[in-house]
Amino acid sequence: MRSAALLAIMLLIACAPVQAADRIAEIKKRGHLTCGIVARVRGFTDVAPDGRTSGFEPDLCRAVAAAVLGPDAKVTYETADHMDRFRATGTPDVVARRLTVTLRRELEPGLAFSPVIFFDGTSLLVRKAGGITSPASLSGRKICVRAQSEADAGLDAYFAAHAFKYEGIRRADLAAANDAFLRGDCDALAADLSELAPIRADSADKVAILPEILSKEPLALLTHAEDTQFTAVVRWTMNALLAAEELNITAARAKMPGTVTDPETRRLLGLDAGNGAALGLRETWAADAIATVGNYGEIFARNLGDASAVKLPRGPNALWRDGGLLYALPLR
Repeated sequence: MRSAALLAIMLLIACAPVQAADRIAEIKKRGHLTCGIVARVRGFTDVAPDGRTSGFEPDLCRAVAAAVLGPDAKVTYETADHMDRFRATGTPDVVARRLTVTLRRELEPGLAFSPVIFFDGTSLLVRKAGGITSPASLSGRKICVRAQSEADAGLDAYFAAHAFKYEGIRRADLAAANDAFLRGDCDALAADLSELAPIRADSADKVAILPEILSKEPLALLTHAEDTQFTAVVRWTMNALLAAEELNITAARAKMPGTVTDPETRRLLGLDAGNGAALGLRETWAADAIATVGNYGEIFARNLGDASAVKLPRGPNALWRDGGLLYALPLR
C-alpha cells in the first residue's frame, strides 16, 4: 500500500506540466514568454487586426520577458479566460488580464499574485449637464451596471453603507449597460475605473467620472505558485519598474546609463552585482526590462495616461511621493 502510494505521488510529480525549478529554463529553451491576456478594455490590452498586441498589461509581460531572456525577448500572447485551465495545463507562464487580488483567490491552490500594479475600483460615469457631483447626488436615481459584476457588488455595498437608495438598471454586459446610459435610461453608469476611462475618452466633452472610488479592486499579474523562482522574477520586475520611476530611470537612460554613482541606481541597473545572482538571472535583468518598456510612469503614460487616448489621471496609481499608493521595495 505504501509503495503504491509512493509510486502515485512520484507519477504526479513527474507529470506536472512545468516544474517549479524549470519554468525559467523552459522559457529560455523555447525562446519566448507566454502571456495570458483578455482584450476587453482599451489601453489595458489592445489587439490590432494584424494581430499586434499592445497596452499596459502586454508591456508588463514584455518587461518580464526582457528580465528573463534579455532585451530582444519575444512574447507570445494567448487568451486566458479561465483560472482552472491555467492551473491544470501549466500555461501560460504569466497572466496579465485585470485580475483582482482577493483573499480567496490568493489562497486557491496553484495561484500566486504579483504586487499590485494598478489600483482599480467601482466608479461612476455621469453627464456633465446633469448636475451630479457626487454619489450622494445619485440617491433615489437610476444607475446602469453590468449584472453580477464586481462593479455591481461594489455599487450595492457603497450605497447600502451610506444609506443611499438607487434603482439598478442591470444589463448582461458593459456595452449594453453603456448603451442604456447613452439612451438616457439611467443617470449614471457604474463600472471599474479602468473600464470607464476609455468610455469617457470617447465623449470627454459630455461626460465625467466622479472622483470617488466606491470599492477596492487591486489588480496584479498571476503566476503558478509552484514556480517559486519565476514568481520571484515577476514580483521583482514589477518592483523594478516602480523603482525606476522613483529614481528617474527612463528607457533611454537604462540603455545608456553613463556615469552612475548613486548606490540604488547602480543596484537597479546591475552595475553593482548581486541582485541578478539572487534571482538566477543576468545582472542586467532590470536594466533590460526598463530599456524595453520604460519605467512604470512611462508605461502608464503611453497606454493610459496623457500620452494615450484614454487620458486617465494617475490618482491612486501615482507614486507614494506624489500622493499615490505605489511604493517600490528596496532592491538590495
